[in-house]
Amino acid sequence: MEQDQPHLLLIVGPNGSGKSSIFSELLAQYSEANIEFFNPDIVGETYFADTPDYLNRSKKAILWCGRQQKRCLDEGRSFGLETVGAGCGAINLMDRALSGGYRIELLFVSTEDPSINLRRIEGRVQRGGHWVEPELVVKRYNRVMEKLYQYVDLATTATVVDNSADGKGKAKILLKKNEKGVVVTPDGKASMWLSRYYKQP
Repeated sequence: MEQDQPHLLLIVGPNGSGKSSIFSELLAQYSEANIEFFNPDIVGETYFADTPDYLNRSKKAILWCGRQQKRCLDEGRSFGLETVGAGCGAINLMDRALSGGYRIELLFVSTEDPSINLRRIEGRVQRGGHWVEPELVVKRYNRVMEKLYQYVDLATTATVVDNSADGKGKAKILLKKNEKGVVVTPDGKASMWLSRYYKQP
């Protein structure tokens, strides 16, 4: 049963970072509460499949998800969202959710270098998945990573994960945040990208 306080589950990370595979277990925790979850890629493939161009399909899906998220916020209902998070939309959503009394749980998933993401996207395309232009992948990677501190700062609880392993090992938890504060794990202290990007603007 859903708690009285509304809940926002936010999954953020660059294209090809492995967000969907990492968060599948996390999402299962909320299945009994029946929270709505919005993934623009799935929405695009489901509702806008007749739009062949990925960018146009993605824009339509993001707008659709935005309308549904606004409805949930207006009604004070819990929901979840998966997003690259390179723009200002997710940050603005967090601000509004906090103003509405929401508890925000953040899962931020990334890799140590965008070249890993590019290889994964190529493999995804070979398996029938969608393509994203390499220049756009790199640009989004840099933009969302620059927002890492802001995402963690706004979240009620947060987990930052390095998913660089590419099947050669487990994803590493670099940082955990709860009501008591932020803890950087030993893997986090050894992470070059966490030290580079997790800093106050």
